Amino acid sequence: MTTLVLCRGAVVKTIAAAAADPYFTAMLAGAGEVRRYAGVLRDAGVPLPGDLAVTDGACGTEVRHTWIPGPTLLELPGWRSPEFLAAVTSIARWVRALEHTGARLDANLANFVIPDQGNLTCIDVLPPLLTSLRPAETGPWEQVIGGLCFDADITLCALAGYAARHLLGVLDPGPAATGIIASVLRICPGHLRPGSLAARWFHSRLQAARLAAAGQVPAAEAQTLLAVTSVRALQAAPRAARRQHAEAALAVMASALDRRAT
Repeated sequence: MTTLVLCRGAVVKTIAAAAADPYFTAMLAGAGEVRRYAGVLRDAGVPLPGDLAVTDGACGTEVRHTWIPGPTLLELPGWRSPEFLAAVTSIARWVRALEHTGARLDANLANFVIPDQGNLTCIDVLPPLLTSLRPAETGPWEQVIGGLCFDADITLCALAGYAARHLLGVLDPGPAATGIIASVLRICPGHLRPGSLAARWFHSRLQAARLAAAGQVPAAEAQTLLAVTSVRALQAAPRAARRQHAEAALAVMASALDRRAT
């Protein structure tokens, strides 16, 4: 897991190997690799904190930068939805720009801050999503998180779903909300392997959000379906039960979507 400490106006982040999920433990890297990762992100246009510094600390690789005041994208209220849409569109552009490099972008909306003064900034580079460090995907959790982290089509699909879920929670129903949510849903480019677990997992979330945006599913029901297919819920399931958990979650989602389609 990533540990964050605020110290004298600076943010210090590290990943402790003992506390991290085994999948992420396999991606632990020294300061040199994290600096290389940050450099690739910057070359692709991803804005990082200007004073970001990476060192080898006593508890693992440490990333330090000045605290950036301002909301993360998950904290933006509905009246700032135009800013939110512009930010999500920028993140999608960076994901596509990195597709032919050896680095990938964590599209978690909590990783992006709109400063009180300044432009959208990515504040997290741990673990470094370098394709050379991609772990083996031995089970359903690893397949889903691996697709999310390393396959651009899955990353974009997940980004669209995360953005739609946020908008469903902060916008009042109506044509304006429908139009904004439809814009973020178009970020998903489709899938090279639509039958893969990762594609099925994230695209089903997109379908639920699409029905909710169109008024065919109540927003509360859509939020429940999105919670059922939460990556964190899959991670929290006992390892031996993760396959069953994944298929059961997808079955609940498919049943709800089929019911609305008939």
